[in-house]
Amino acid sequence: MLQLSSRTRWRPLAGFHHWRAVSMLLLGILMVGCQQKSPLPPAQASTATVQVIEPTDLDSLQNFFKSHEYSWENLGNGVPPFIVTRFPEDLDHRLRPEEKKRTFLLSLLPMVLLANQAIEAERQELEALFARNDGKGLLSADERQRLQEMGEYYKLPGDPLSDRRARALLLHRVDVLPPSLVLAQAATESGWGTSRFAREGNNLFGQRTYRTGNGIVPAQRAEGETHEVKRFGTLFESVRSYMRNLNTHEAYRELRELRAKLRRSDRPLNGAILASGLDAYSTRSGDYIDDVRAIIRANDLSRTNLTFLREADPDSALAFIPTVAELLASRADAAEIPVRSRNRGLGAGDWQNR
Repeated sequence: MLQLSSRTRWRPLAGFHHWRAVSMLLLGILMVGCQQKSPLPPAQASTATVQVIEPTDLDSLQNFFKSHEYSWENLGNGVPPFIVTRFPEDLDHRLRPEEKKRTFLLSLLPMVLLANQAIEAERQELEALFARNDGKGLLSADERQRLQEMGEYYKLPGDPLSDRRARALLLHRVDVLPPSLVLAQAATESGWGTSRFAREGNNLFGQRTYRTGNGIVPAQRAEGETHEVKRFGTLFESVRSYMRNLNTHEAYRELRELRAKLRRSDRPLNGAILASGLDAYSTRSGDYIDDVRAIIRANDLSRTNLTFLREADPDSALAFIPTVAELLASRADAAEIPVRSRNRGLGAGDWQNR
């Protein structure tokens, strides 16, 4: 059980006008890369409890849901902040199809909200650094180092302090994704959490790696191909890596432009609309986009765009308020996938053959 610092009812897609500072602490098993001291002061806020659970079986996972009064029907009451490290092995054996889908969605949704929360924290830190630089004209060495790290993470060409276009591009990339889109892609890419790659590597989105020996070799990999499917230590790392991929890869520029257009018109983010920017995610192109939209529609995933992480527990005691840098230590590297050789966006049923 971990302590988390949060602010009131966080609604990631209700607008981007004044985001309230949020910080959280994740277990060491989620942390990738070095932890560094943030130049920004930690947010002073109320506390909530983030639980990291590793269910041994389906019963333990469902009992956890019940103990928190968490169900698909009461999403309007908020989502408890927790992280499931991996799906139970019997997820695919004991449930009817509809129950399996709901269990998958309920398990993944809190992690999607937490990942979006981390992106919001990144954006807040960037805006504070830019405001400080523009106001005083000088950042400390630590602040410049943080800005450089953020630029490298989001694959930014240019210096956002001296190049206004580079700054705009960075903020263009550091933005959340609608949960409906994330959940729908995870469902189709992982067979609702039951694909080989999800079970063996916590890989929900089919992301590849070209570092031989670091991933899972696809059963139907063509002769001469060298790619493997990336392994992740936890499901949360897979979510973070996927979000970074969509926010940085050249193949998804259209998706980011659609998102920016919705922002400029002060409209909420819409998964079905942003799905138009996924043409390069699969060799199936338009058919794949249609599948993602069908999953959003058939499972009423648009509801998840309106939900929020629950209020802090008034009885919990604050043990530690982490810095933004420590929050962001869970960042996982996104796989580099050349667009022309991509063949990972398999449709419903195809994931069973991978």
